[in-house]
Amino acid sequence: MMHSLDALYDYIYELSGLTFPSSNRATLDQKVDRFFKAKSIANADVLDYIQSDKQSEQELLDLLTVNESYFFREMTVVDEMVKRIMSQKGKVRILCAPSSSGEESFSIVISLLKAGKPSSEIEVVGFDINSDVIKLAKQAQYSKRRVHRVSDEDLAKYFSPEGDHYHLSSEVTQCVTFYCKNLFDDSIKDLGLFDIVFSRNMLIYFDKKSSLRAEKVFYNALKHQGYLLVGHADFIANEIGFEKEIVNGNAFYTKQ
Repeated sequence: MMHSLDALYDYIYELSGLTFPSSNRATLDQKVDRFFKAKSIANADVLDYIQSDKQSEQELLDLLTVNESYFFREMTVVDEMVKRIMSQKGKVRILCAPSSSGEESFSIVISLLKAGKPSSEIEVVGFDINSDVIKLAKQAQYSKRRVHRVSDEDLAKYFSPEGDHYHLSSEVTQCVTFYCKNLFDDSIKDLGLFDIVFSRNMLIYFDKKSSLRAEKVFYNALKHQGYLLVGHADFIANEIGFEKEIVNGNAFYTKQ
């Protein structure tokens, strides 16, 4: 089957922007091959099958986008952003895309609560193309490994131990809403406008064309003077009109 997967990967690329480096293709091909064999789909029919079956399309996307995160990861940019948020009054709307299993979204909320921001003034929206991680995010229950960077004080205040896991308090979870969405779906517009967009460690999987598509989505999702924050390794062409500012090694892209 493997020789016929190029058209399938091209379809996934147009759908999601994901690229698949040749260095990883052998392992990836085997994984995808097993996926279709389990469904008894013939070699020549894989693309037609995925295009006509949305459930299987989602299952394949879940297979191709497995990821893992943890609380309080790469926090210097979050800490700087919290300072800027706290310098202004009123509600703040934040988008986390991708949200993975929710650790970043919840870390931002906890940081704002600790800084004195009322929960009624915090709204975070997280979405991810992977439906499995969205289910985990909605459960808000995490292993010890996922919370290894959370202080004992914060664990006691914002989490409840449940066996080998920790469950987040409603004070935190009420501030966040999660969706399973593709960044390039038109329905992204329905989420409204945001003061801040966090999109870290996603663009590293995109080529320049897909990255520019993503930048346009984020630009349109931001309010005037809103911030786009990406990971250190993420590529931003910045051909749209963001003003770039470097603060303590972190790039802030401001919508003009």
